[in-house]
Amino acid sequence: MSKNKDHNNLILIAEDSLTQAENLKFILENNGYKVAHGINGQETLKLLKKHKPLLIISDILMPVMDGYELCRHVKADENLKQVPVILLTSFTDAEDVLKGLECGADSYVMKPFNEQYLLTRIETILTNWPSARDQKVKQQESIDILFSEKKYLISTTRFHFLNMLLSTYEGVVQKTQKLTETQAALSILRASLEKKVEEKTKDLLLKIREREQIETAIRASEKKYRSLIENALIGVFSATFNGRLLFVNEALSTLLEYDSVDELTSCTFTSLFKTQGEYKAFIKSLQKNRQVRNFEIELASNSGKSKWVIVNALLKGEILSGMILDITERKKTEEKEKKYQKELRVAKEKAEESDRLKSTFLSNMSLEIRTPMNAIIGFSSLLSDSDMSVENKTDFVNRISESCYILLNLIKNILDIAKLEADKLNIYEKKCSLNLLLANIYSTFSKEKR
Repeated sequence: MSKNKDHNNLILIAEDSLTQAENLKFILENNGYKVAHGINGQETLKLLKKHKPLLIISDILMPVMDGYELCRHVKADENLKQVPVILLTSFTDAEDVLKGLECGADSYVMKPFNEQYLLTRIETILTNWPSARDQKVKQQESIDILFSEKKYLISTTRFHFLNMLLSTYEGVVQKTQKLTETQAALSILRASLEKKVEEKTKDLLLKIREREQIETAIRASEKKYRSLIENALIGVFSATFNGRLLFVNEALSTLLEYDSVDELTSCTFTSLFKTQGEYKAFIKSLQKNRQVRNFEIELASNSGKSKWVIVNALLKGEILSGMILDITERKKTEEKEKKYQKELRVAKEKAEESDRLKSTFLSNMSLEIRTPMNAIIGFSSLLSDSDMSVENKTDFVNRISESCYILLNLIKNILDIAKLEADKLNIYEKKCSLNLLLANIYSTFSKEKR
């Protein structure tokens, strides 16, 4: 009795879950009870050999030995059968209640339990539990119960049976209340969720409408942009950096003399260049700045003709896109202008040379004209001398006559040159005695020398 007195506030726990065991221990110790813990039925029996507790609280599902088996061992022990046993269970089946009655359990507490309910249940059992003397007076009754084709033999007192029914009923009531509270909370939560879903639905519908409007605007803009590109007067293209054409417009296929856009896109971007050197120069400039502006280059059309173009392109990642403007006619005009400029320079040089020759010619002609004129003037003045002999006068007259013929011939030659420059001189081919011509020239200049 002294041992029992030392442990009259000891409650033994049989629970394989350490978390739930610690929770029970915390509740009981805070309310003045001492607590010992066994992780299964077998461990709890070992503890019972050392200490007789005030009460046993046992889980049902445990390894090695479950709660029903533990309860049978306790109720079969003369020293322990008066110790109340409370079974903790999450089961609500009637079969579980019958199993509890069959093994001699004194009460049920359903999981999850309320702390206050558990403490009240413990206090009720300990207060109303009959003493050993009373238990000897009361006679046990054996009842055979057939349930779900199973037979249960229950040996118990009326008090014990009623206590089990009440504890089961309380558990059901508690669970019902919990379910009612849960349902109420769920109803509130459902109403809140429905409101939030309604608000979210309205928000989503608004966002969907806004997105549809944006998508419609994007499609319209894309359609307009594509129409502008496809109908543009300048070539537009898009290609990968390795040379595969992704898109070209009608203007570019027309520029390069292809029958269709599809035919052009089947070609490589590299093949459009007149030479590989020009393609390498274009790529080098593109890699350096990631873009090219007003890059003049010569492309090859489908028929093999050269097409001078200006390329403006931008490289983003591996995609190259840009515009191509045809300047072939401008190039031809520039070539013609260069040709005309060259011809003008040549004509100018010829004119300058002609002016220089004219100046030289006129300078020489001035000397040539001055010589016979001086002879005419000089000899004419001498003829006025009355003392001059007839022989001298005749000689002077002859010299004046020769000078006049020379002067007349010079004037005739000058006029012929002028006509020749004006393309108004008629030239006739006839036989000429070269020896006689040279003799006349020699005679003429010999006289001038003299």
